[in-house]
Amino acid sequence: MPNFYPVLSMDLYIQTAAMLDEYRSLMNSVLLRNPRYDAVTQIIEKIRSHSYSKFSDLVRDLDLLITDEVPIIFHFDDLLPDLIEQIKEMHKKMLFDARKSGFDVLELYTEPHYTDELLDRINTLHPIDQIQLFNAGGLYYFRKSLLIAIATAQESEFPLSKKEQLITHFEKLLAFMCNLLEVTQSIDNSQVQTAHQILLYRLLTNSNTLSLRKIPALTDDNLLIHTIVQLKQIPPSLLRLCEFLGSDLSLLFWNNKVTSRARWTNTFSIQSVLGYALQHAPDSIEELLHTMSRLDLEEQILLVHCAVMGSYIERVYNFDLKTLSTQTPPHDINVDHAVVRFMALQPFLSPLVWTRVLLHQAKKNNSNLFQLIVNDCKSFSDIMNLIKDLPPEYKEPFLVRQISHHTGYTLLEKVIIYKYDPDLVRMVLDAQADLPTQVKATIFSHVPKMSPRNVLIEAGAVDSIHMARIRAEIDSLPPEIITKILDQVDVTEINMLMRAVSWDIKSLEWYLAYVDQMPREKQVSVLLHSNVGWVQSISQNDIPEHWGDTALLLALNEIKPEQLTALFNFIFKVIYLDAEHTILDTDTLLKLLKRTNFSGLNALTESLSHQQSPNPAFPWVLKLLQLIPVSMQGELRSILLQNTKTEMNALMLAVENNHLEAIVPLLSLAQSTQPSSLVPWLVQENNQGQNIFMIAIQRSPNTLEILLKELLSLPETEQLALFARLFASTNKSGYNVMHLAAIHCQEAIPLLLPIISLLPPSTQADILCKKIIISNKEYNPLLLAIKKCQNPDRVKAIYNAISDLDKLIPDLLKEVKKPAQEKPYMQYFFQTCPITNKSRAEPTPTVFLTRATLSGPST
Repeated sequence: MPNFYPVLSMDLYIQTAAMLDEYRSLMNSVLLRNPRYDAVTQIIEKIRSHSYSKFSDLVRDLDLLITDEVPIIFHFDDLLPDLIEQIKEMHKKMLFDARKSGFDVLELYTEPHYTDELLDRINTLHPIDQIQLFNAGGLYYFRKSLLIAIATAQESEFPLSKKEQLITHFEKLLAFMCNLLEVTQSIDNSQVQTAHQILLYRLLTNSNTLSLRKIPALTDDNLLIHTIVQLKQIPPSLLRLCEFLGSDLSLLFWNNKVTSRARWTNTFSIQSVLGYALQHAPDSIEELLHTMSRLDLEEQILLVHCAVMGSYIERVYNFDLKTLSTQTPPHDINVDHAVVRFMALQPFLSPLVWTRVLLHQAKKNNSNLFQLIVNDCKSFSDIMNLIKDLPPEYKEPFLVRQISHHTGYTLLEKVIIYKYDPDLVRMVLDAQADLPTQVKATIFSHVPKMSPRNVLIEAGAVDSIHMARIRAEIDSLPPEIITKILDQVDVTEINMLMRAVSWDIKSLEWYLAYVDQMPREKQVSVLLHSNVGWVQSISQNDIPEHWGDTALLLALNEIKPEQLTALFNFIFKVIYLDAEHTILDTDTLLKLLKRTNFSGLNALTESLSHQQSPNPAFPWVLKLLQLIPVSMQGELRSILLQNTKTEMNALMLAVENNHLEAIVPLLSLAQSTQPSSLVPWLVQENNQGQNIFMIAIQRSPNTLEILLKELLSLPETEQLALFARLFASTNKSGYNVMHLAAIHCQEAIPLLLPIISLLPPSTQADILCKKIIISNKEYNPLLLAIKKCQNPDRVKAIYNAISDLDKLIPDLLKEVKKPAQEKPYMQYFFQTCPITNKSRAEPTPTVFLTRATLSGPST
């Protein structure tokens, strides 16, 4: 309707002036002049001269006409009161007629004074009439009502340059409605209260009720959400209007949108108004939360939680409107984004609210926000900084409650076991510092359901600084709690000593000091404890009783020198029955040494299974072996002969891992048990068919010379039997000792040939003439060694050996031409160093210089 407000204003004033003029003409027809004649004339002149800027001023003047006293003679025939009522009724009718046709909101905006004029005229009506005016017409009107039309204005209609003007108009309308509702709220009349409620609902939700199908108001009809999205702020007067909802206020803070429809149910995406505010009007968060504080605590928590998580999902039955499932967060939550939203809201929330938001569990067995942060979020430390400064009663649930319903870990257990980080451990320990003793006792003695082990038994990765703090916390607990913690055995039957050997030295000594106070029987039990029972319970195969890890085996695997020293000092106390260490408990000693872990290693083989040099473990185990009495040499022999899963004995492990210091003591121990068993021990082969010489050549050439020296001290008959078997055997690849020496370690050949020369000639020929096949080509091992060797001294030694063997192996020297042709420098060697059976010319220094400077590639 073009120029709606000027036409409305003109008609109203013209008709009012005409009615007053007619009344004045009646007063002139009588003999006695009515005293109100001049006052009415003045009002008519002001109307016609457009002197009234507000219609309320005209109404005020009219009301004053009938309040002034007039002579009694005019009381009986005075028509003015009725006339004024007619004018007011005419005004009311014009407003109602215009209301039914629809107010032109754009005119209100484009002509700023129209808003003031319209509200001024409406304000002259009785509050009940005002409510009826706004309630007139159907719901369709409210889809373009004053408030919603302005709040949802598009930029094409309202340019950004006039945004402030739009907000001003919007706030005027809101303030007017608030004042009206405040008046009508106090009127004790059921019809008025009903009209009041309908008006409020229509203004805020475009509906006679505040919910649809028992789901909060739709986004399209939620004035609060529209205002946030379109105006990017929340006027205080709008929040004041919302507060008139009272107990229904919470429904305005939710919205819903159908995301899927099924035969029996609809699925809704439900969002909190706080989520919209975070995105569109962050500067209004504090005022919005202040209004939200009128809600009950649980409702506030849900609203904040939904805003932080992004949305809720709810399914509703189509036929009876009952909720099918509780409101739950979506499955694809971006935890990092959730933390950003939470941190934006947290400064405006009370600790009671934001802590409950972090711990809120939307559905049974669903992870709460705090659990998601602990598991996935990079901002966990930011959340912990908030928690650690809380009063004990607020932060206790974070520290005591289980982080996950699957594992049952507490926060301290979580940061130690799965998310170990020194800073996080420090934060959690700082947060626990001021908790009551009984709460700390609960934390440190807690045993998760998924992995029954307490914090201390899982503390292997914790650094010494934080272990010191944990020790101090445990020491402050009651004695019975300390005992419960330190005597813990987890579900895999790992006891505390088995864990303690991986701690820092101070922590291990602290635990050993606790064990030292036990009776000796209990100490032995702690020391010999193994996890074989657990493995037997879960394995489908038969597990021998002497298998399983012990604290000693785990310590030998860790190879921490200080920890080994502390443990063995404890062992040397426990294995004696008396304080003077004179009566040896051989049963405990043998059990300790014969226990085999699931890798097939006993204490001896475990101490030799690493390449660390120097080896801190073997000397301690050797001392224990040397304690075995002579009467039990059979037990010692069984320990020495025990093989690993790869069929390696202790000596083979010492050679493989280059433990030179262990070879002589091992051979001495073996000879002391039963000299006749030495040869079977030495010729043993591993699962690759390799004997001790083969291992030495490939893995530890340094040990070969020591081995040969020791073996040559054996009786001659044993030597010949031993060497014959060692040199004659082949591995699974078909290579013997000489083959491997030619391929991997040519410098070993000069050491081996003198040993081979001790063997019968036929045996020597078998060893040295057995061809080696590489890439489908056959080679004599000695000539292959010459071909690969780059050291002239070693080449000379090999050729000297060949010349000695020429009588035993005819035509061996003829094959020399082949490597000589491939490497020209060999020709100089043969020219200057002719090899004969009886005399060997020494090469000149010049020849060696030439040999050394020529760098022919090794093939």
